[in-house]
Amino acid sequence: MRFSNGDSSIWFALCGAKRVIALEPYPESYRLAAENMQMNGLDDKITVLNLALSSVKSKTNFAVSSRNPNANALAPTEHVVKSLHIVFDGSVTIETTTVPELISDYSISRVDYLKLDCEGCEYDVLRNLADEMWPLIDEIVLDYHNGLSDLAELMEKHDLSVISEGTGETMGILHAVRNRSRN
Repeated sequence: MRFSNGDSSIWFALCGAKRVIALEPYPESYRLAAENMQMNGLDDKITVLNLALSSVKSKTNFAVSSRNPNANALAPTEHVVKSLHIVFDGSVTIETTTVPELISDYSISRVDYLKLDCEGCEYDVLRNLADEMWPLIDEIVLDYHNGLSDLAELMEKHDLSVISEGTGETMGILHAVRNRSRN
């Protein structure tokens, strides 16, 4: 649910999504994303929030790389720092929210598509998601940044079939869909 400049959310809206809720914690990227929504006339479909996704609602430090702002993260992974040589040379204080908070605050009865590209937060968010939240989610696509770990097993435990896994040992994409039909 990291928004960056908003390109994915714009694409979802242009492809027919009736509602997109997007999070971008870094203030500069948030401003750019909000401008992109206005320029594309999608303010009525896309809600842009200046928040990060986490397993807890709080205020926290957000690591910033002035040279690689798309790598900004709550907790940069070892792979990003060592293998990709990303230097985090600053930080900003940001607010975080949770999947349950978003579902409650925006009266969401169903999440058709959950896209997570949060530079490592995917592990914490999904491992701490309450069992009653999982059935509300039909499909998940996420970038993983520290290996698959238990993510595929976690999806399967909650009745989502992993239909593709990324090619990278440390970084990649996981795509999972709900096994049963909804009524």
